[in-house]
Amino acid sequence: MKTQKVLFILVLVILQACVPYSDLAKTMPGNTSEEIPLNAYKIIVTNDSTLFDNYTKCYTILVSHDFRIESDNKEMGYILASKKYDDTSVRMNIKCDNNSIAITGEWKLGSKTANTTSYLLSTNITYDWERAQWNKKADFPSATFSKMVQFALDLGDSLMYK
Repeated sequence: MKTQKVLFILVLVILQACVPYSDLAKTMPGNTSEEIPLNAYKIIVTNDSTLFDNYTKCYTILVSHDFRIESDNKEMGYILASKKYDDTSVRMNIKCDNNSIAITGEWKLGSKTANTTSYLLSTNITYDWERAQWNKKADFPSATFSKMVQFALDLGDSLMYK
């Protein structure tokens, strides 16, 4: 079993190494990647808009970027949206309020990666949603966080990270 865990980790490291960090940082404008604190997992966009206006703007941008709206509640200002990039799924949890929008995200490897890893390890592997966070590495959590930043920048210029 220890050999299987080592192989599993090795496969994930190889998959994560496919995109160099410098390329990942280039997906964000300016010095954005340098402004994000290590291990940030939440983005807060501040503005002068109402809950309804923030909700409408988020919903419109998500749909225009081909995100699938999994669930939403206009009165509460909540949107759960997902999109598949190659064999990785990205999901954003968005909470709109008066004067702010909070964004968190998750990622999950797809069936191709799961099947390949299961085959290599001769065991059945399932993947759950994992939290996206910025760790300045070319890995799935940072890649997902960069998608969240791109979305947040479409909403406005005043971003805070937690």
